[in-house]
Amino acid sequence: MDADMTPQLKGINTYVRRDPDGKVVATYFYAWKGGPRLPGKPGSREFVAAYEEAHRQAKARTGDDLASLALKYQASPEFTGLAEGTRKEWRRFISLICADGSEFDIGGLPIAALDDPRVKGDLLAWRDQWQHTKRKADFAMQVLSRVLSFGRQRGLLATNAAVGLGHLYNGNRADQIWTPEDIAAYVDASTSPEISFVPQLACLTGLRLHDLHTLTWDEVGPVAIEKPTRKSNYTKVAVIPLLDETKELLARIKTQQLARNEELLRAAASGSGPEPALPATVLSHTLGRSWKYSGLSTRVSDTQKASSPRVTKHLHDARGTFATRLRRAGLTAPEIADVLGWDEERVEKLLAIYVDRQTIVMGIAERIQRLEAEARVAQKPPGPVSMTRASVDAVGSTKPSTVRKLATASNEERNRMKYPLIGLCALMGDKGVERRSPWVSDDWLGAEIARDPWLFREVEFEAGYFDLPSDADALRWPIPASTAEEMGRRLTASYR
Repeated sequence: MDADMTPQLKGINTYVRRDPDGKVVATYFYAWKGGPRLPGKPGSREFVAAYEEAHRQAKARTGDDLASLALKYQASPEFTGLAEGTRKEWRRFISLICADGSEFDIGGLPIAALDDPRVKGDLLAWRDQWQHTKRKADFAMQVLSRVLSFGRQRGLLATNAAVGLGHLYNGNRADQIWTPEDIAAYVDASTSPEISFVPQLACLTGLRLHDLHTLTWDEVGPVAIEKPTRKSNYTKVAVIPLLDETKELLARIKTQQLARNEELLRAAASGSGPEPALPATVLSHTLGRSWKYSGLSTRVSDTQKASSPRVTKHLHDARGTFATRLRRAGLTAPEIADVLGWDEERVEKLLAIYVDRQTIVMGIAERIQRLEAEARVAQKPPGPVSMTRASVDAVGSTKPSTVRKLATASNEERNRMKYPLIGLCALMGDKGVERRSPWVSDDWLGAEIARDPWLFREVEFEAGYFDLPSDADALRWPIPASTAEEMGRRLTASYR
């Protein structure tokens, strides 16, 4: 047999793998789209035998086994409605589910057996083939679970036997956000300004690499980026607000593209290459053209490997970094969910993971300061105190000696009180400032915050008594993020 026989084998699916520069690295052949991979060279005995065996097994299906169910799912609207990249990835695992030639294959399991609790042992044995590549094993079980869920929805199964079988990979992405140090290490290792922009833009937009490499200048508006997302099969548009940092980065990218274009134009004028046009996409390579996804992904990975210290964060972690930036900018969980395309519950969970340690410590310090201050005030009546800005800066909060001074003050002195503003309210991190003293009203405190949000300053006021609202009804006044961070650092330092 030779390669001339290959065209007679109908339905063969060919996949060509290329390197980042577009050169063909390998060519793979499959019995059909989504079918098993064919070994050997096209036309060889091994190749033709594998093709015929794959089709023989497909024809021999009675329609009442797991493989048939998996193929039904692959032909269903639930599958065809997925994004192209998702379908491509899932077909590989559906082929593994359909296999029925080796000891651990499960494609031949009868539909009736899938409702027997004992089948879980077979499913786990199938998964454990890839126990040394835990992510692959877990992903295989994810696809299998979706196939069984499809069977349950269609009335073919009573249960989903894959539910509750657990995961092998226990990777924890807690606090995996790109830090300024990560960005600096990556930029230092970059072979060109063009490749250095990638994680910076990801951290300021939250876009996945598939969407980032196709982001066009036309999709960048004056106040937001509007980008149809690949994960939604381009049916949903992500609306991403432009932060000041994002605008600055985009300006630098545009400047670099113009400089690169001038360089290429000079080279073209000397006969070194064709005259280039400016790229339509925000990200481009040193030849002044848009990236191909595989090429960009490889270059990012190579740059991370070359960085020192090595950057181990995933580019996908940039979405958590962006969520943190939005949180600091004052957006609520529902607003962040809209921007990132997540459901609100997931946002709440991920914010708990991705919020930086400084914010957590700041919040703890603030609560401790507030509770201690309230306890001291409950024990002794208030009185006047005079504290300098320097003394407040040094301690970050009211000390017991201050409260003792308040207790010894006369009634006349209490009529006009001088007191650190931090003793009248609580800093709630990125949520703003909340009144925590019955001595002043919301109106007075709101006006004082609007005048100057620096809490470590002395204020003068007429002491009164105003009921404190419940937590649900408490008013909060927003303050600049930079001011909140600086005050938080001082509060944290005072409790160390």
